[in-house]
Amino acid sequence: MLQVNHPYTWAELEAFTDDPALEGLKLKGYVLRADMDGMFTFVKWTEASYGGYNSDLPGRTYTIDKQAAFGEPEPIVKRTAAQRVDSLMLKFIDDCKQAGTVPGITDAKISEIIGEAWKSGNTRITADVVRRVAAHFLAEAEARAKEAARHHVTSAPTS
Repeated sequence: MLQVNHPYTWAELEAFTDDPALEGLKLKGYVLRADMDGMFTFVKWTEASYGGYNSDLPGRTYTIDKQAAFGEPEPIVKRTAAQRVDSLMLKFIDDCKQAGTVPGITDAKISEIIGEAWKSGNTRITADVVRRVAAHFLAEAEARAKEAARHHVTSAPTS
């Protein structure tokens, strides 16, 4: 039978997977800790590696093979303004489909907007219309970010 705070080898843990008595067993609040000696122990989450939340337990250190090849990270590619607008447009369309309406705008305001569009002869909402709306909101967000950056105060380090 499985015991908490008892060290197990990997082979012993594998044997537990075939035990029908343990099927569906859940140890709420417990984690499987890999110890430095190669053993595995089910412990309370507060006794996990690095002691858990607000714990005075000493941290456990682990090392990795320094020869391990992780490869080069992929370079960060910034999207163009058009790509950002297209991305926001698609998210906006998905949000509208999920909500069944335009999120954040009251039904009365939607009726007013549709009425004005109908008066001007624009009875269809095309991808270009949604793209222009997305571009408008992106421009507003960028302007707010620039304004906030202008007011950001930093101080020189004191020594």
